[in-house]
Amino acid sequence: MGAALVVNSVFWGLDLTVPGKANVDYVDPYQPLFYGFKGHRRGIKAADHALGKVLPAGQRCTLTLNPAFVSALQARGVGPGVPSP
Repeated sequence: MGAALVVNSVFWGLDLTVPGKANVDYVDPYQPLFYGFKGHRRGIKAADHALGKVLPAGQRCTLTLNPAFVSALQARGVGPGVPSP
């Protein structure tokens, strides 16, 4: 229902004839990832999103903090390894 509303509003906004029933089916299989931090895919290229291609898994992202930055935070009493009050 929601996709059809978006498609109809685009037709209307471009001053085109709004079709009685627009086809809003997915073109390729839709396999979303869970939303969250460190959940995005690395190594994905724009060409990987072409029609008919299956999006590769990619590499998981890991967060690495600069040790000097962590030390500066800890000197101020905040950051990783500092207990919360």
